[in-house]
Amino acid sequence: MNRTRIQYFLHLAQSLNFSETARAFRISQPALSKAIKRLEEDLHGPLLRREGRLTHLTPLGRAMVERLSEVEEATRQAEETAQRLTLGGRQQVNIAVMCTVSPRRMMPFMADLRRAHPNIELALDDTPTDMILEALLSGHCDLAVMAAPFDDTLRLKQVELYRESMVVLSHPEHRFAQRDSVALPELEREPYIDRLACEFRDTFLQVLRNDNVMLDVAMRSKREDWVYDGVAANIGVSIVPRDGVDTSRHGWSELAPDPYWRTVSMAVATGREDNDAVRTVLAAARNHDWAVTEG
Repeated sequence: MNRTRIQYFLHLAQSLNFSETARAFRISQPALSKAIKRLEEDLHGPLLRREGRLTHLTPLGRAMVERLSEVEEATRQAEETAQRLTLGGRQQVNIAVMCTVSPRRMMPFMADLRRAHPNIELALDDTPTDMILEALLSGHCDLAVMAAPFDDTLRLKQVELYRESMVVLSHPEHRFAQRDSVALPELEREPYIDRLACEFRDTFLQVLRNDNVMLDVAMRSKREDWVYDGVAANIGVSIVPRDGVDTSRHGWSELAPDPYWRTVSMAVATGREDNDAVRTVLAAARNHDWAVTEG
């Protein structure tokens, strides 16, 4: 369908006045009528009904206002994006970030990258754990930041960014908050908030089952922010990545006797690292100092 005809129709659907729409686009009324007729042919039905000086939308016309508005808006955004990325010499890199990865270390990295390479535009997508591998391999993203243990060396190339401990998160006044470490069996009957998005959830649950530890699940959520807010509201405790802890709202303790760690990596699908911008981001990730000051 011709975009100009769509614009004519959308204006006409608002004004319901051929003369007004023709003046707005600086065309003759016969030209406008011809354009609307061609659009009706494309859509196989009448969009407007003229009764003397009155103009009404037909049922098809009313339905097409919403649909063609979406087409027009999508086309406008596509043109703006194309102009920004091509005419300005900018390159966009789409990064799927596993929803459990905190921005605490990612934002300083991206700030450094932006200063060094202002022509690279980063598009970040908060992606569920069980969908991030598919997003990467299907081409929906160029890179992925993930903590799940994907041992797929044939289809993925990974750059290790940092290691992060898993800790017991609690309310600042909870008894756990006063201790340096907590053993998993001590979670027995403790009100617990179950992080459904946790990539190590099955591992923790299996360890608890092996030790005959029964959890008192107070709440379950795939939303990380709901989990952290739930702990801050003293609904229960949870096992979370250390970087997500806000010490002004939470208490935390290491897991004992053996701490649990996860490795956060940046991954690219094999064969996709031939893009200059993707290579630049990967190189910056390798050279970045990922250490943070604990607090």
